Amino acid sequence: MTQLTVVSCVFFGVRTHVNFRACKSSPPSVELYKYKKGLRSVELAKTNRMNSLFDFYHGLLTAKQQEYLELYYGDDYSLGEIAEEFGVSRQAVYDNIRRSAAALEEYERQLHMLADFEAQNAAVDALGAYVRSHYADDQELQQLLARVENRVAEE
Repeated sequence: MTQLTVVSCVFFGVRTHVNFRACKSSPPSVELYKYKKGLRSVELAKTNRMNSLFDFYHGLLTAKQQEYLELYYGDDYSLGEIAEEFGVSRQAVYDNIRRSAAALEEYERQLHMLADFEAQNAAVDALGAYVRSHYADDQELQQLLARVENRVAEE
């Protein structure tokens, strides 16, 4: 008989229920570990995206929004730690961070600064790989490529 394990968790404000079926080759603890590992990589991707968006658009946020996002995503403070530091409730911090993150996403949707930056970097990386593999002996081209890569890295 297959045993069913139900795990309930809250992820980015959404309560989810995940069903894990125990089987001979993969006990629930292994499946749960794989699930949690996947959640961590999703959390890390979201944190990286928020930090990137913050780099581009932080000047469009209020001072309090900037502080909350910097503490939460940049310094890895918990909601409770931020709430304690500012003398507000955890819910107030959560709401502010959620609204701020939504504002950053909206700025990106309209302005595309992060997407353009990533596309530019990908194009320079592809060009660099092509030049290094096909024109390794051309020193002048290598120097020009290095100037372009340095210029993009400075921005």
